[in-house]
Amino acid sequence: MSLKKTTYESVESVTDLNTGEITVIKSHTQSVLEKEPDYVKLYVADIMKLNNLPRNSGAVMNCLLRSMSYNNIIPAYAPIKRVICKELNIGMDSLNKAIDSLFKAGMLIRIERGVYMADPNLFGKGEWKNIKNLRLIIDYKEDGTKEISGGNATQLKLF
Repeated sequence: MSLKKTTYESVESVTDLNTGEITVIKSHTQSVLEKEPDYVKLYVADIMKLNNLPRNSGAVMNCLLRSMSYNNIIPAYAPIKRVICKELNIGMDSLNKAIDSLFKAGMLIRIERGVYMADPNLFGKGEWKNIKNLRLIIDYKEDGTKEISGGNATQLKLF
């Protein structure tokens, strides 16, 4: 999916005042691509506090985000979990509880066992056109649930 492109066109004509004949026609076209929206920088620790998540959830989220790909995919299977446990000096149960709390809070969207997507409305990596495209595949329901849909949904479900 591409960014929204707005095109402005103008036509200018020069008329001979004696004959009334149009002698020159100039056409101008200008295209403008949609820019990244304004944003406010928000720290992971603050996001955790706003969602009433346990203290170690922020450290776990930071570790997971470091391995996030440009399509917001985060691998969280056993070998990666062991590295995170060692880095944070926590047990596997603590890590799994933190990941589960991040999932329940909606910050992580489960694609498949051991593979998550960081909510693209909170986290993004790369160019705006790609982040915007990811945002379009998350469908927020009135009851607060989220469903992956849209152009890249099939691609994401292959993981």
